[in-house]
This record gives sequence, C-alpha cells and structure tokens, in this order.
Amino acid sequence: MNNRNVHWAAVVVIPLLLLMAATLVLNSLDFNHFKPTISSKVEEATGRTLSIAGDIELQLSLSPELSMEGLALSNAAWGSDKEMITIRRVVTQVNLWSLFGEELEILHLLLEQPNFLLESSADGIDNWVMGKTEQAAVQWMDQSGGVPLFRHIEILDGQLTYIDGVNQSREQLTIQMLQATADDFASPLHLQLEGSYNEFPFEITAQLDNLVALNQGKSTQLQLKVKSGHAEGQFSASLLLNGETGQYRIGQIDLQLAQSRLQGEISVDSGKERPILQAALKAPLVDLTELGELVPVQQQEVDSPSADDQAAMPVTGKKLFPSALLDLSGLATFDAEIELNIERLRSPYAVLEGVESQLIIKEGGLQATPLRFQLGGGTVEGDLSVQGGGPVTVALGLEGKGISLGQVLADVGKVDQVEGAVSNFDITLQGQGRSVAALMADLEGEVLLQIGEGKMDNQYLNLTGGDIVSQITRSLNPTAKSEQHTLLQCAVVNLQLKQGVCKFDKNIAIETDMTVIVGSGEFDLGSETLSINMKPSPRQDSADLGIGAGDLVAAARLEGTFALPKLGLDPLGSAKAGMKIYQALATGGTSLILGGLIDKAMSDPHPCKTALEE
Repeated sequence: MNNRNVHWAAVVVIPLLLLMAATLVLNSLDFNHFKPTISSKVEEATGRTLSIAGDIELQLSLSPELSMEGLALSNAAWGSDKEMITIRRVVTQVNLWSLFGEELEILHLLLEQPNFLLESSADGIDNWVMGKTEQAAVQWMDQSGGVPLFRHIEILDGQLTYIDGVNQSREQLTIQMLQATADDFASPLHLQLEGSYNEFPFEITAQLDNLVALNQGKSTQLQLKVKSGHAEGQFSASLLLNGETGQYRIGQIDLQLAQSRLQGEISVDSGKERPILQAALKAPLVDLTELGELVPVQQQEVDSPSADDQAAMPVTGKKLFPSALLDLSGLATFDAEIELNIERLRSPYAVLEGVESQLIIKEGGLQATPLRFQLGGGTVEGDLSVQGGGPVTVALGLEGKGISLGQVLADVGKVDQVEGAVSNFDITLQGQGRSVAALMADLEGEVLLQIGEGKMDNQYLNLTGGDIVSQITRSLNPTAKSEQHTLLQCAVVNLQLKQGVCKFDKNIAIETDMTVIVGSGEFDLGSETLSINMKPSPRQDSADLGIGAGDLVAAARLEGTFALPKLGLDPLGSAKAGMKIYQALATGGTSLILGGLIDKAMSDPHPCKTALEE
C-alpha cells in the first residue's frame, strides 16, 4: 500500500472511528440526569412546573431519535386540575445533518396519549397565558434560526378539553389519530384526522398547496373534506395572507354539504384602527335539515310522563329559555359588511325563497337591514338590530303579507292538510338582558296575526305535532270526529307584551263554519308560565237548536309551564249540556229552541273583528 492510499484510508476511517466512539459514549450516557435542567428551563420560560416521570432515551444514527415518557406541565393555581398538559410519550426524530445547517429538520414527531386542558376562570382569565412564554418562544426562534421543518407529525389517542368558566360550558375534542406530512415548506401539506367532538365522530382530510406562498403573501389553495355519520361535506378556497399590510382574503369559496352549497369571498383588512371584514356570500340552497346529520344534537331518551304524573308535577320546573350569559363582546373588536343572498332556505318548519339581507357590524352592534324573503307565496320584510356592550338589546320588526298557510305546510311535505288560509302578520318586539331568559322576561311589543278563509283536514288538526294542540283542537271542535274538513272563516291573534307579560281578553279568535272560539288569559315569558281559557260557542243550526257539539265543552283551559303545559276541560260545561238534553226531553224541545236563541244573542257574532279592535 503506497502512501497515497494510506492517506485516503486515514481520511475516511479515522472520522468513522471517532463517530463510532462518540456514539458508544453517548449511548452509554444516562440522559435522565438532564431532567432537572430541562424542567428548570421550562419553568424559567413559562412559570409552570414540568415533571418527567419516565425515562429519557437517545438512539444515535443518521436520524437520531429522542424519546421521553410521562411528561406533565402544571396548571394555573386556580385551575380545575393540577395538570394542564400530560403526555404519555414523546418521540422526536431529527435529520442529523440539519443540526449543522440553518434549518432544523424534524423527520418525525410522535405524541402518544396527549391530554390538553384549556380553561378560563369565572373572571375570564385563561390558563394558557404564561408570563414569559411569548418572549421565550421568540428567543428560541432567534437562536434556532426560525421555525423547524416538520416532515411528519403524528398524534395518537389525544384529547383536548376546553372549560369556559364564565358560561360554565365544557367542550371536548378527542383525537384518535392525526397525521400531518409535508416534504418541505413549499410542498403540499397533507392532513388526516379521525376523532370526535363532544362524543360525535368525524373524519377530516385536508391539503394546503404551499406554505411558503402563504407566508410570502401569495395565493394558495386549500381543500377540505369532512365526514360525520352519513353526511359528507367539502370546502375549497384560495387563501391570501399578507402580514405586512394586514390584508387577508379567502376567495373562490365553495362549501358543499350534501345538497347545500355556499359560494363567495371574504376579505379582512386589519391595517385599520379597527379591523374591517367584508364578505359577499350566495347560496343556491341551504338545507338546515342536513346540518343535523353533520353536527348531531345529543339527545337523551326519556319516557313521556303519564297524565297522573303530569298532574302531580309543580308549575315550576324545567325552563325552555337558557340562562347562560350572552357574550357579544366580540362584535366590538371589528366592523363588517356582509351581503347575503340565499335562493332557497329549507328548514323542518318552512321553506324561505329569495332570502336577502345586508349585515352591518359596527361599534359592537349588528344590523340586518333590510331582511326580506318569500314565504308561502307571500312576502316578509323587516329588520333586526342587536346591540352588545353590556345587556344585549334586541329589536325586531317583521311584516308578512299574502302568506298561504296551506302552501307553507305543503313546502315542508305536509300536503293536503290545509287549503288556502292566506295570512298577514305584523311583529314589533324589543327587549334587553344578559341571557336569553332575561331577554324574554324584558320583551315588549306587539304581535298581530290574521288568517283568512281556508279548509283544514280534521285528520291533521295537530299541525305542530304536539299532544296539547291535538287535545285542544279536538275538544273545541268535536265535529272533527265526524267531518273530514273544518272550514275556517277567519282567525286572529292580537297580543301586546310588556316586560315579558301578556294579558289579553278576547284577543284570540277563531271562526269556523260550526264553531266560534274566543281566547282570554295571560302568559309570562319570565316565569315561563301560562293560563289561557278557550271558550267555544256553536254556530248556525247547532246554535239554533241550543245543543250542539260546542256545548259539550264549556271551556278548555291551558295552564302550567311552557315546558310542560297541561290541558283542563271544564266539567261544569258538560253537566250543563247534559241538563239541556234532559230538559229537552221533558219539555218536548221548547227549552232547546229558547236556550239556543239566548246563547246566540249573547254570543259575539264577529269575534275576529272584536279581537282586532281589542
């Protein structure tokens, strides 16, 4: 072997021997001795205590792998749990050569069973706010040369819990599996996530074309697919973020959920003293009945209480209006102008056509002016105002004209239940409160509803699906059992509210071909209680005879709470009807004729007109 060969052998072999020796030395070291140093550095940066219960191990290769087990970061002193973050195991694999370069490259980051607890106190203090965290993060980025490149991030069996101490609410995100991969910052970022939100499972796949372009203020594409249960949705848009000018844009928005679709663009200018959001959104169809499939509402199966149990229940009980605090402080942080156009909006109760509105958010308030749409062949127009900054103030004005109740029902699949019944309404309401319950208790204004002639199929008198409604309609209209249809001549609801309370006398009236029904009573939106009397009277031939179906029930009384209303029938009325029949037999029918004439003379011949005048 000549000298030249010996020289090259020394150049190659000696560094390898040195590297092997360094590897043996490092592998023989116990890295658990570094636990106090790591914990003190974390505490110095965050003010929190980091404990490492398991081992710290280093496996050297061209891709060194560092693993730590049993990590726990302490929570804020006021927190609901002593630990804010716990991780069963962390594994980090690094590109060895990147340690000597300007950009640190993390080949693989694995988190096993991480649990994150984010919460706010009753005073609105967040537990993730740590005094030195932001400063320490900036220093670390400066020292390390910037954000490291993560090629592959993996999370297994994770959980994120958020507790809102102000509103006493709790949200939970469970991550069964999360994988995020990218070759470099200029390559597409692929994301796959499987988990559940508040126990409802979902799957998400996403792709962001170019992180570098996004960071440089250039446009890049985002594609997202979501699956939950039997429903699937997808979203695509172009993103443009310019941190220097503070201008951001989400353009070419295309959101699809089953048959629903939303398109448009959103832009934000944060360079102003107050950020300004502008949006133009249009939708050929928005089907709210499909949203329940993608975001299910948790329901608990309970047995319906029996009649005896309902009678024994107290008036006070479960409330319908939530008492959670309404926090609209976010409206004060930005201004917005949003143009909204929906060709068809479908819900379980009605179908709205041509929905148009311009939403203005300014100085902590929201205005929807004008708010217009078509319903049941008629038109509805009005405006809505919501003001935050303390007790929430709401003002609503709506006017509806030429709305066919029959068409409204037919549009949601309830065909041939009602024909005609063209309606007009005028609603003016306003109130304020720190919760929905307080808002309803303060509500003031007027509600006027007029329904014209129509024909109702007696088989479907229970239009809302409630047992109470079915009992009332069949009790006050006994012909429903023998006749196929009830001919409605008119109906009026004319109510005035003051501080959530409505007291009325003959302000509810219904006239059919056989029966006249007049309603009086009161209800309280604050206590959610009601006491309403519905008094029927016979019409036409039944009234002339003095004994008709209307005499079988002198009055129906609806009382109790909104959550559990109860229907009571006046037994004295039934006894009165029985006495009339007995007297008719004894007098050969004279009492029937005389009694009918008296009843007819004392009854209101035009209750709908009276209700309007009242």
